[in-house]
Amino acid sequence: MKKNWFILIVAVTVLVAIVIFYFGVISYYQEISQQTDQLKEYKEKIERIMAKKDEVPSQKWIEQYEARQKELDNEIASGKKYYMEIDKSLEKWFPELKIEKAMPSADNFKTMYLDKKDAKIKELKAKKLYGVSDDETGEEKKMEEGKDLGFGEPAADNIKKLQKQFWIQEALFASMMESNVVKCERLEFHDSNPSRPVSFSYGSYIPFNLTVCIQNKDVPGFIYNVMKFRSDKNTPSICVLVRNVSLTRISDEIKNIPERTDKQQVPHKDKDTYKPESVRLPLSRLSFEGDVLDFDFPAKEEPAPVKDKPGKDKKHK
Repeated sequence: MKKNWFILIVAVTVLVAIVIFYFGVISYYQEISQQTDQLKEYKEKIERIMAKKDEVPSQKWIEQYEARQKELDNEIASGKKYYMEIDKSLEKWFPELKIEKAMPSADNFKTMYLDKKDAKIKELKAKKLYGVSDDETGEEKKMEEGKDLGFGEPAADNIKKLQKQFWIQEALFASMMESNVVKCERLEFHDSNPSRPVSFSYGSYIPFNLTVCIQNKDVPGFIYNVMKFRSDKNTPSICVLVRNVSLTRISDEIKNIPERTDKQQVPHKDKDTYKPESVRLPLSRLSFEGDVLDFDFPAKEEPAPVKDKPGKDKKHK
């Protein structure tokens, strides 16, 4: 070691120089290289922007965008407020019920629900929308009362669900009476259906299937009445999403169409005043699958128009 101390010192010095060079010069060079690449990327972006400088957002564009965003926010707030009003029809209880802690007692609800159910079935029978099967005999169909109209059996865990379904039934029955529906064959609610979604962004769906007998000419009016929003406070308004509509012929109805046997032509002098004998058109079976939108906006959320930000110059409105 004594003989080679000079060589050892030189070797250590070279090694230290290499370490300093690597961590000092090379790392510094790498950093400069990265910054150079970044500057090159920025330059290319600026060149692309300058090539389309007419499309670069200006301050005026930004102000117009902000104004349009404000309009859209106001429309969304207005839409939420509108649907919250519609949803009140589903959320309310029977007016006669005594409500404590936002809920009636199960026994009181059951008594009221069954009374309302009997009254509604009686009304539908009086209008011959339900229960009458044969005009010739006048005999009523033998069926479990109300089961095929969507009514259920009240229990402590389902009174809110049955209340909402009752308002839907009210709206659908009103649509039938307004649309010359001849007979309501079936109305049923489904708790779940794998082929249909159960919720959306602002609430959940209440799926239902409805089958009625109706003349073809009355079908468009019936669908319109089902979907329309009602200003009459006595009839609940519901928001309906149509999933499927099908219309099929009833073979027995087609067989019963009377044939015209009178071959005599109408005299020329009576052609302007002649009215053919009225014939009842055959009925068709309309099957309607839909979802009632049950909105669930947060209780604290009270949609209101978006106001201008403080200090904003109003000249740009």
